[in-house]
Amino acid sequence: MRPITFSYEDPLATTVSVVGSFNAWTPGADPLVKVGTEKWEGTVHLAEGVHQYMFVVNGKTYVTDPKAERTLQDGFGRINGLLVVE
Repeated sequence: MRPITFSYEDPLATTVSVVGSFNAWTPGADPLVKVGTEKWEGTVHLAEGVHQYMFVVNGKTYVTDPKAERTLQDGFGRINGLLVVE
């Protein structure tokens, strides 16, 4: 397991969580903590492999990570971030 830090910036967000293949896409399972006025951060321990993920803002809006180096169409009209943990 490797610690992976996720970060997201949104000055209007009241909650942000990261969802993905590693937590069964469950909103709220891995909440991020507000750091400063608009940045959110959180660390999730992930196993080696390929993981898809998105952010959930305010409990309902799914957002592709704007800083994702890799992405993948999810087949449902959204674009997931793609993270490879080695």
